[in-house]
Amino acid sequence: MTYDQHQRYIEQTFDSYCKTIIKNTAVDILRKEQTKRKHEISLSCFPDPEDIGLSVEDTYSLDE
Repeated sequence: MTYDQHQRYIEQTFDSYCKTIIKNTAVDILRKEQTKRKHEISLSCFPDPEDIGLSVEDTYSLDE
């Protein structure tokens, strides 16, 4: 193996390593997003708190 062939082998090996790391990171991100979507519920899915009586608005008289 000549010096140029060895250098090309090193570059190709490093290139392959970097692509693998990027691909695995992307897969990890997608898995985390899927898990989050499976377990979290959007607040827009819940009814208005005032309609079901979960909230109370205090009213104060300004005269006192």
